Amino acid sequence: AELAYKILSDTKLKFTKPEAPFYVFPKFDGLNSEVFTFNLLDKGVAVVPGTSFGDYPEHFRISLTAPDDEVELGLKIIAEAFK
Repeated sequence: AELAYKILSDTKLKFTKPEAPFYVFPKFDGLNSEVFTFNLLDKGVAVVPGTSFGDYPEHFRISLTAPDDEVELGLKIIAEAFK
């Protein structure tokens, strides 16, 4: 969770510092999370759109359960989209 906080805090994403070490649920105003998640898949990064969890169309969920090097690479790709 510390790695996610460090990498994502330099972006325009809104999120709270994760208390649980496994997930981050960032928001970006105006984001269509379903389209965004499909675009990320083209870059080799899988996240879940916020609409999978209810009325959260501007959110997406990042799982931090992969090996650290894979998580870091995915977070950097996500961060580039929101700088």
